[in-house]
Amino acid sequence: MPIPSNCKSTNAITGRTFLCVPDEQTAPGSHRTLPLKFRTKDMALFDRVDYSAQPYSEQALAEARPGRASTPGTGPELNLTPAAAPSDELQPYRSFTVKTVNQADYRLTASTVSGAAGDTVPVTVTVHNAGPAWVASLSAGEPAATVDIDIPIGTSVASAPDNCWSQSETRYHCNTPTCLTESGKPAAHTFPFTLHIHEAIPNATARAALSNDAYEPPVRTFDPDLTNNTAALTVNPSTS
Repeated sequence: MPIPSNCKSTNAITGRTFLCVPDEQTAPGSHRTLPLKFRTKDMALFDRVDYSAQPYSEQALAEARPGRASTPGTGPELNLTPAAAPSDELQPYRSFTVKTVNQADYRLTASTVSGAAGDTVPVTVTVHNAGPAWVASLSAGEPAATVDIDIPIGTSVASAPDNCWSQSETRYHCNTPTCLTESGKPAAHTFPFTLHIHEAIPNATARAALSNDAYEPPVRTFDPDLTNNTAALTVNPSTS
């Protein structure tokens, strides 16, 4: 569906913004509607639509313009049409959620590293979203995923990411940003740690696990495979 020629669109990682300027004049007390239609894309899951309307002025238009490049539409103009007085109280701003039947396959991966006693080694735990749906907590503002990371025996945390918190000496709780998407493409978020090895214990392994119930809606309601939502963080893997 082409964008109307009296609208401009702006793309962002979480979606698109349209700024439209119909040129019809309306009398005070009259009512008009805009014949808007939305079509969900392949990456839709539980998306949000916000819209607002205000009287035209050069100042209002300048304030509404995004601070990044926009693309003019080429389709037929979007025009107001007469409407009956609504039964509900009029609001200049509305927001609603579009829930789509779709899936997003989360996966968790973690490092395998080697080192001697006294060494400090970098390790990572990464949350992957293999799609096809994107995940963005636009309404609640919650993390797209939360991860509990256990620390391998014989090591301690030398440094941790800002979005991770110590629950004990051997466990960290980490939050991704509110979005885990790249315009519907597979996306990932990595938590980088450094571990200090106090004792070189062969095959020292700890578990990292996604919380499949923390998100709203819970991860288990849209992730078709929960078996890959855990990973092993291993220091000095056994060679046998």
